[in-house]
Amino acid sequence: MVLIGLALGTLQSASLVMAFTEVSSPAKASLAWNMSFDIGLGIAGVIGGFGFTYLGDTATFLLCAGVLLLTGLVSWVVNARRTRR
Repeated sequence: MVLIGLALGTLQSASLVMAFTEVSSPAKASLAWNMSFDIGLGIAGVIGGFGFTYLGDTATFLLCAGVLLLTGLVSWVVNARRTRR
């Protein structure tokens, strides 16, 4: 749980800093970050509820790790394409 807490706190802080660097104003960055974070928590609650109920904890954690790796890869590819232009 300590590792999860440290990782989540690091990701939250890093994503907020990234939002500030990408968006034209701090207000827009804060709003976008809060909306994204709240939507993510909602999705995680639904997936976690179904996953822990029907798949068990190990399969749910593996599924979530896979989704995170996939979205990270897609984000990296999109960013690499954007910077090439």
